[in-house]
Amino acid sequence: MRPLKFDAKTLFVSLLALGCIAGAITLFPISPIPLIAYPAASLAAFLLYARDKLSAIRGQWRVPESTLHLAEALGGWPGAYIAQQTMRHKTVKTSYQAVYWIIVCLHVAFWSLWFISPQTLLDQWPLVLDLLGIR
Repeated sequence: MRPLKFDAKTLFVSLLALGCIAGAITLFPISPIPLIAYPAASLAAFLLYARDKLSAIRGQWRVPESTLHLAEALGGWPGAYIAQQTMRHKTVKTSYQAVYWIIVCLHVAFWSLWFISPQTLLDQWPLVLDLLGIR
């Protein structure tokens, strides 16, 4: 592992992550799940990356990319970024990075919409709750 470089890219990703966490804090009275998910999924993503990197070094079974992307999509993209940079893992494969950044953009877009027009998203909650079988 190497130390995380504090460059413009890391600063940018940090600001995006802080924006998402700020959104999760404002959503907390309605649902604590996003605020819990970001640190938990980030830790899980970091550990999955570490396992995959070690497996790659040892020539063993690898963690599927879909599993890594699922951890990112569940809120672990900040932890995935730290893992990518500190382990030099999954940083060169363009197709992987494209999906990673699409996930980041979707998170940022969601929270941006939340800040601009929370009612737009709240109007969609009944559909989400119905899909999850909560209502």
